[in-house]
Amino acid sequence: MNATSSVSVVTCGSVNVDITAFCARLPHPGETVMGERCTMTLGGKGANQAAAVARLGTRSIFIGRTGEDAFATLAREHFTEFGVELNYLKTALGEPTGVAVIDVDGAGENCIVVVGGANNSVSEDDVERAKQALLGSKVLLLQLEIPLATSLLAARETRAAGGLVILDPAPVPAGGLSDNILRAVDII
Repeated sequence: MNATSSVSVVTCGSVNVDITAFCARLPHPGETVMGERCTMTLGGKGANQAAAVARLGTRSIFIGRTGEDAFATLAREHFTEFGVELNYLKTALGEPTGVAVIDVDGAGENCIVVVGGANNSVSEDDVERAKQALLGSKVLLLQLEIPLATSLLAARETRAAGGLVILDPAPVPAGGLSDNILRAVDII
């Protein structure tokens, strides 16, 4: 399959810029440790899903939001390099792009802080604007880093058109996955 095929996968979800610092060991509270190197890459579970689909050669369409900042430009550039279609990636006015600050130690253990920013603004209106893409999609990829009502509407639209809904259940809600989430998806 190639990106020009009629088969498409839509991802409705999060986009972050991941700032990752690599160090010999993770700091203790209140402590500063010296890092070995730092990277800044496209991240967010939704963006990762969309990029993976595009890298596999399938048409990848993304529904989400960035902020109005330099990280938005970086995220859009990375999406474009992967070949992800961005017709439904909108700007959340007055909001920063989502960011994950990640510390990774020499053994590969990590500590992550995610600031959702514009991801918290992905709305049911975004899903409505992308309805044609959802209706034409064979698969919808979701995760739990945007408002749940938005994901559930995207799932309903996709399933009504005979599409398959796949959920990466992360981050897992404190009370676990509710029945309305479990009923809305085909594969977890």
